[in-house]
Amino acid sequence: MNSRIAYLFLIGVLLVTTANAQTTDDPVAETEAPTSETEVGPSSEEVGPADDTIDEITVQGQRTPYQLEKVMIQARLDFWEVYNQINNIEDYRVVCRREGRAGTNLKTMRCVPRYFSERMSDLTQEAIITGAPAPTITRVAQLTRNKKAEADRYMIELIETSPTLREKYDDLLKATANYQASQQKDDD
Repeated sequence: MNSRIAYLFLIGVLLVTTANAQTTDDPVAETEAPTSETEVGPSSEEVGPADDTIDEITVQGQRTPYQLEKVMIQARLDFWEVYNQINNIEDYRVVCRREGRAGTNLKTMRCVPRYFSERMSDLTQEAIITGAPAPTITRVAQLTRNKKAEADRYMIELIETSPTLREKYDDLLKATANYQASQQKDDD
């Protein structure tokens, strides 16, 4: 009986070795037969102790351009909120609001510094009184370019001196870059 078990074991080892040898491209594996049990598989020393750890698999998805736009808008709002808290020059305060464009129900986020909106308001009142054409955003931007340069220098100074504002600025840059990259992928 023991010889029959040994015989069946040897046939099993040969079948496993033959099956393994046929699946490899190694010509030596096709001609050599195992001489001991350790050649069939790894020994308990090679395997090592049982590992009870659980593997962690992380799946990362990609956000849609719409989602990336929402993240960018929120980053912009967060930046201006912190900026307005730190800013101590009232003319440089920035107000953000959703505005619709003529001919569409779609609204876009528009953030405007106070000096710009006041200049637009003054020019609009003047146009109504005098009958002149209404001011355009381009015209107001031209008239306020010196004030904008001053405001930009002040903002850079605040970003450099405030770690919180710097963090919000970096978040805004990252969100904007991600959104723009998604737009380029859509164009391709």
